[in-house]
Amino acid sequence: MFLLQNSHDLLNLALTLAVLVLASLLAWLLVYFILTAKELYHATKEAHEGVKSMGEVIGAFREKMEHGFLLITLATQALKKVVGIVREKKEKNSK
Repeated sequence: MFLLQNSHDLLNLALTLAVLVLASLLAWLLVYFILTAKELYHATKEAHEGVKSMGEVIGAFREKMEHGFLLITLATQALKKVVGIVREKKEKNSK
């Protein structure tokens, strides 16, 4: 039995090959899209982790600066008291 008996058989064979090629192309595009989406997900995840770690660094820096300013304020107040006490003693000694 010969496979191609008339022109309809040839048309059906051509359509079958076209559908197979189109299905293969669509499958390849789908795989390519999935791999690209996976890489984009990993890149976004790494960027999110980087931003999170930067936030933690900035938070730690802010906390240290607040404590530093608190210490400077306390030291300034203590220095003012010491200067005040020294002035009072000088005033008492000069009288």
